[in-house]
Amino acid sequence: MFKTILVAYDDGEQAAKALNTAIDIAGKMSAQIFICSAYTIPTNDWERYATMVSVPAPKDKADTFHQHLHKYLLNIQAEAAEKVRQANIPVQTAVKQGRSGPVIIQTAKDLQAGLIVIGSHNRSGVGQFFLGSVSTYVLNNAPCPVLVIKE
Repeated sequence: MFKTILVAYDDGEQAAKALNTAIDIAGKMSAQIFICSAYTIPTNDWERYATMVSVPAPKDKADTFHQHLHKYLLNIQAEAAEKVRQANIPVQTAVKQGRSGPVIIQTAKDLQAGLIVIGSHNRSGVGQFFLGSVSTYVLNNAPCPVLVIKE
C-alpha cells in the first residue's frame, strides 16, 4: 500500500516515536523510509536559538551557526538511518532549510510519499494559538495520509 513513508525528524522524543512507528509500518508493507529534517534560523536571534537545539554558538555568527546546525541535523539523521537499516528497510535522508511544514509537504509531493509520519509537539493553549503546529499544518496540506504520533 505505501511504497515510501516520509518521517519528519528532529531530536525530540516524538520524532523518535514517529520513526519507530514508521519502521514498524515499513517492515509490514515492504516500504522505504525517507527521513526529512527542516530548519529555519531567525537571523536576529540565532544565539538564543542555538541554546534551544543544544548546538554550541559559533564565533563567526549566523553563517557558521547555519553550518553547525546543518551538521548537527545530519548527525542525528545518520543515527536514525542506521536504526532503519538495522531493520533491513531501505532509507534515505535529507536536511532542508525552510519552514518545517511547507518543507515536509513539498518533500512528500516530490517523493510521491504514500504516508507521512510526524510527531506531535503537544503544544496547547496560547503556544498553539500563536506558534501553530507543524503537525496541524501537515495534516491540513498533505497530499497523502498523515499519521501523527502523540505521547
